Amino acid sequence: MSINLSFLNLQNFAELLEQNEFFSLYYNEDLPDRYDSNYVLLHYSPTLAEFAVIENIQKEYISYGMEQQKHLKFRWPEDTGFMVDLFDYLGQEQYQIGKEVLMCALPHSIDIGKIDPEINCGIINNNQLDDFLTLNYKDDLTVSQDFAEFSKRVYLYQFEQPNTEFLLVTLNNQPVGSLLIHISEDFIEIDHVLTDIDYRKQGIASHMIHFVMNIWNKNEKPLILVADTEDTPKILYEKLGFTIISSQISIEKELSEHDLS
Repeated sequence: MSINLSFLNLQNFAELLEQNEFFSLYYNEDLPDRYDSNYVLLHYSPTLAEFAVIENIQKEYISYGMEQQKHLKFRWPEDTGFMVDLFDYLGQEQYQIGKEVLMCALPHSIDIGKIDPEINCGIINNNQLDDFLTLNYKDDLTVSQDFAEFSKRVYLYQFEQPNTEFLLVTLNNQPVGSLLIHISEDFIEIDHVLTDIDYRKQGIASHMIHFVMNIWNKNEKPLILVADTEDTPKILYEKLGFTIISSQISIEKELSEHDLS
């Protein structure tokens, strides 16, 4: 199967606000505090002087029309690194640097071996949404209550969007895992893969991915996902049959009054 995928294929729940030869600006007025829906995608790797110009343009957008956005986020082109002269500036300005990989599994490539009949996977409806939210809220609380409340608001928004489905896993009628499915014409994206901390290392995540590919998707479309290069799940995905397509670096920071002065 011939497949041409990039980070541009991912669901970002954002509107393309402006595009020019240097960058694309994405924004979601309903979720202005969601970093992955409000960011600048650079079209090349800028020098420090060039980045400073683009950064100031983004700050002006936020000051005059996007006031609810309280952060800066920039993504680099795929498989592209920083210019050397940027590193000191990024540290000085307290940007956090991240790197993610885009991974893909082709149809018929997911085989987890023995299936546990007690692990039940299914797409939820409105009646099961509270179970999904409660499970994820519990996990998000390990970060902070503010993050848990923010994530709940994002999930409620995503649940109402077309071409997005929520999957919930139960074991002995107890919700133990979940993920999101984003549907496009040519592929299926899986997102926010979660296993309850009390049920990890029991094959829950593997069963979810098996269900999406082999039962729900019927091996018709490739699966794609994004993994942080430092996260353990990346290793699990590779064992399940996912391969790395490309990588992308990004930087982000919370804005202060000084940044906008």
